[in-house]
Amino acid sequence: MRAAAEIYQEVLNGMSIAFMQQDFGIARRLMTTPHRVQTAGYSAVYSTEHELWTMFNDFCRALTDREVTNLVRTVQSAEYLDSGCIEGTHRSHFLRNGSPVAAPYVMTLRMDRVQGEWKISARKCDGLPFTWRNVFEGHGADMSGAVQVENAAHFFQQYIDLAAHCLLNRDFEQYGPTIALPYIVVEAENTFVLQTEEELRGAFDKFCGMLQNYKATDMISTARAVEGFGPDMIVGRFSTHILNSAVTVVPPYESALVLRRNQGKWRANLVVNGMRNAKQVIGLPLHLAGMNTVPN
Repeated sequence: MRAAAEIYQEVLNGMSIAFMQQDFGIARRLMTTPHRVQTAGYSAVYSTEHELWTMFNDFCRALTDREVTNLVRTVQSAEYLDSGCIEGTHRSHFLRNGSPVAAPYVMTLRMDRVQGEWKISARKCDGLPFTWRNVFEGHGADMSGAVQVENAAHFFQQYIDLAAHCLLNRDFEQYGPTIALPYIVVEAENTFVLQTEEELRGAFDKFCGMLQNYKATDMISTARAVEGFGPDMIVGRFSTHILNSAVTVVPPYESALVLRRNQGKWRANLVVNGMRNAKQVIGLPLHLAGMNTVPN
């Protein structure tokens, strides 16, 4: 039987590569669902693909924001709990060109053998230098008071990243719960109000159809200016680039979005769509998609 520490380090190395290369495919093969995460002030069970992707993307963004060039993680101890389960600890160092950018920390991982492959099923840490959270379920940073600018910007970027991911992958199941109805869409000439899930789905499908027609491979949204208004509202402006293999297929445009927190979940309830000739590009007429038009 292989040493527990050897297996632990091997899985750890794989996750480090996934984080540094921002390759969710690698990470997904090394994680189970359900996947348990516990820190000093936060506990959650991730049971869906989207929740794992959000956690992974959150951490990758933290590494990028801090310009981490090397993630060094070394096993400290590991043992078999039984033939199909290993538990151990490791220390993580975050470096930028050889210099630390955050305090090292110790984490405990549990790994289970699933169909012959070792996968991380749970992780525990009392103090992370970066925050792992599922923003859309209201976990993570303390938002009971006024939203801090840094947190608001991070939350907002996560939201527009998720929206782009869902639109490119035509994933309405994940997209729908992030929108509050009625949903207000403001354009240059008109304001449209989506009252029902059916109306929202119609608009979603039209936009996804536009992306498919242009053979879009990437939709990159970048937050430009974000501000929190009290504990339950975030307003932000962002730019969007729609590409086919690095070639722009729709002129870049800027939009604005209002996010509100209701019953612990963040949802968008108003968007100002900056896309030029949005009705022509998306292929509506919008009224045929079941939208109610409110003249400006």
